[in-house]
Amino acid sequence: MAISGLSTALSGMKAAQSQLEIIGRNITNVDTPGYTRKYAQQSHNIVAGQSVGVVLGDISRNVNEGLLKSFLGTNSISNNLAVQHDFLSQTEVLLGTPQGNNSIASNVGSLQTSFDSFASDVTSSAARYDLLNQANTITSRMNSISEEIQKLRGDSDIQISGTVDEINANLEEINRLNDEILKYSILGYDGVADLQDQRDQALRELSGQIDITYFTRESGELVIQTTGGVTLLDNDPHKLSHTSVAQSSPSSSYASGNISGIMVDGVDITNSIKNGELKGLIDIRDTVLPSLQSQLDELAGTLKETINKIHNQGTAYPNTPSELTGTSTFIDTSKQAIQIEGGDVRITIFDKDGKQAATTTLKGGLGFNGGTIDEMNAAIQTWMQDPEGANLPQSSVSINSTGNLVIDTGDSDYGFSVIDEANSNPGSEQKDVTIKFDSNGNGLFDNESSGFSSFFGLNDFFVSNTNDAIYDSKVLNANVNLGLKDITTWSFSDSENGLNFGTININPGDSIQDIANSINDDPNLNKTLIASLVPNGDGY
Repeated sequence: MAISGLSTALSGMKAAQSQLEIIGRNITNVDTPGYTRKYAQQSHNIVAGQSVGVVLGDISRNVNEGLLKSFLGTNSISNNLAVQHDFLSQTEVLLGTPQGNNSIASNVGSLQTSFDSFASDVTSSAARYDLLNQANTITSRMNSISEEIQKLRGDSDIQISGTVDEINANLEEINRLNDEILKYSILGYDGVADLQDQRDQALRELSGQIDITYFTRESGELVIQTTGGVTLLDNDPHKLSHTSVAQSSPSSSYASGNISGIMVDGVDITNSIKNGELKGLIDIRDTVLPSLQSQLDELAGTLKETINKIHNQGTAYPNTPSELTGTSTFIDTSKQAIQIEGGDVRITIFDKDGKQAATTTLKGGLGFNGGTIDEMNAAIQTWMQDPEGANLPQSSVSINSTGNLVIDTGDSDYGFSVIDEANSNPGSEQKDVTIKFDSNGNGLFDNESSGFSSFFGLNDFFVSNTNDAIYDSKVLNANVNLGLKDITTWSFSDSENGLNFGTININPGDSIQDIANSINDDPNLNKTLIASLVPNGDGY
C-alpha cells in the first residue's frame, strides 16, 4: 500500500511538472505570431478498478473557431483595401493636390491665364512664347500621367503574379502541415497543437491574399475553398497560375483578352475572386486605374475640342498659310456628303503683303449648297485655279492618303483663310455655320458639327501625332439603349488596311456591349481592333 501511495504521489508530481511546462511555454510564446494558449486535462489513472494516480491528457489548444473565421474574412477585406491604398497613394503624387501648383487644375488655370494675356496683345512675342510653353506643359503632363498610370497597371499585374506565387506557397505549406498533423495524430506524437498553430498562421496569411473559407475533416485535415466555391486544397493543392503582361497600354485589358486571367485547373477564376490582396490588385488594374485613365482622356478630349473649336474660328494674319492639312479623317469622300446651314463659308486669298487678292463663298459664290466632299473639293479647286477666280494654277484641294483635307495655294507668295459668316454678303458677321454630315454615304445626314474649319480640323491648336488611337463614349450603362431610330453603319479605316477594311451595322436596340461584341466578333475587324467596356464610376 505504501508503494502504491508513493506511485500515486509521483504521478501527481509529474502531471504538475508537465502543467508547469505548458504554462511556461504559454508565457514564453505570448508574443509569438500565431501561437495559441495550450492546456492539457488531468484525469485519474484507473488500474483494476483502483485509482493509482493521475495522468495528463493530450495537449490541446484554446481556439475560438468562430472568431478565427471572422478574422480571416476581415483580413481579406483589410488587405484588399491596403493594396489599393498603396497604389492610390502613388496616383495622388502623380495628380498633385487640388491646392498645389503641380496639380492638373493648376496647369489648366495657367493655360487659361496665358490665353488671356496673349489675347490682350497678340503681337507680344513673350505672350506667344508663354502660351506655347503652357500648352506644351499641360500636354506633356497629361501624357506623362497617362504613361505612369499604365506603368502602375503593369506593376499591379506583376504583383498579381507575385501574389499568386505566395498563395501557392501557402497552399503547399498547409498541405504539408495537413500531412504532418494526420501522421502525428495517428502515431500519438506530441506536437499536434503546435503544428495546428503553424497551419492557422499559414491560413491567416492565405486569407490576406485571397478570400477563403474552410472546414476540418474528422482526420484533422483542412479543406480550403474560395468564398466563390473554387477548391484550393483538398488532399492536394489546386494551384493558381497567371502570366503577367509584359507592357500595359490604355488598350490593354482583361475584358478584351490581352491580359491573362487567374487560372485554377484550367478554369479562369478572376471574376469569382471577391477579396484579399489579389482582388485589390485586380480592381486597381481593371477598374480603378482604367477609370482614372478614362477621366484623364475625357479632360484631354474636352480641352482639345474646346480650344480647337475656338482656334478654328481665327486665322493667322498677316502671314496667312499657303497650305493647311486637316486633322479629321474621312473614309470615302466620293459618297460622304456635307450640307452647310445657318450661314456661308468665305475663302479669301491674300498676297505676300497681306492684301486681299480674291474672295468667294461656298454657297453664294461657288453654288455649293450640299454634296459629297469630293464635289466640294472640286468646286473650291476650280475657283482657285480659274483666271477669273484666284488665278492660282498650281493650287489644289484634295484628300490625302490618310483621309485628311489638304488645301494648297501652290504658291508660297499667296496664303488663304477660311471664315464662317452669317450670310454670303462681304463683311457679314462672323458666325459658325452648321455642318450636316452623311458619314456612311447612305443619303441621310446622321451627324452635325459647328464650324467649317473645326469640322475639317484645318486650324487645330492641339493635334495628336500618334498612329494608335483610342476612342471612348460618354459614361453609359453597359445595357443602355442608344436611342437610334434607324440602322447605322460604322466603317473603319487605317493607313495599313486602306480607307475601309470593315463595317458593322448598329441596330436601334443595340447597347454599347452589343457594339463591342460586334467589333470583336467580326473577322475583318478583330485582327486590328479591340473593343472593350472600360469601368468608369457607375458606368462604362
